[in-house]
Amino acid sequence: MRNTDDALLRAGKPDPASPQALAHQLLRIALFGEYAARAFHQRMNMAYASRAPFPALARRADARISRLTRLCARQGVACPADPFAQETTLAPGWRQNLERALRGEATTLQRLARLARAAGKRGLADEFATLHAETLKRQIPLLQQALQDALERERAHQAAGVPAADAHMQHGFVGDFMEKAFSVVAGQHGALGVVAPLLRAQPALLGGIAVGSLGLWLARQRIHKQGKDS
Repeated sequence: MRNTDDALLRAGKPDPASPQALAHQLLRIALFGEYAARAFHQRMNMAYASRAPFPALARRADARISRLTRLCARQGVACPADPFAQETTLAPGWRQNLERALRGEATTLQRLARLARAAGKRGLADEFATLHAETLKRQIPLLQQALQDALERERAHQAAGVPAADAHMQHGFVGDFMEKAFSVVAGQHGALGVVAPLLRAQPALLGGIAVGSLGLWLARQRIHKQGKDS
């Protein structure tokens, strides 16, 4: 279902010529923007097996939507229809999507600041200011850290002769754990050239190495314990 004020909602700013009351416009614009964010976070969770930070971001989007929905109910404002489940697409790679998410949060900051100014001394201004502060202090730092980690991982892979596009491949829990461990070891000891072929290995190989290493560690722990007990 298309919203009759679709152009206003997508523009993200109130229209003085609109027949809607200002409070109605502001709330519908804010809620529409949160719909877009939630759809993107949910799509990322599906595409990347709920890799951080998108599960947390999706939960926060749900909470913000619930908050704005309650405000709409109190103000007698009809909530806009949410078209984003069908519209939302992703960029080709993990890092590219993190960059896109950060641009989206920057747009959210601008939109919320604009809505707060438009609300003036109305109570809604405080609501938009609170959402603005949450975006700045809680949402953006998560994405900035994830992007920094992604860039460091790409640099490590490129130094090993592994294409940056392969840096964010998922191999399952064990494989991803081993790849991260190899990256740490390489970063500390300059051994990434030795590790590089393993980073390109099949997930089953990485998993086998991990399981073997875990078994060896457990065996050593048992021997150590038996030595202490004897």
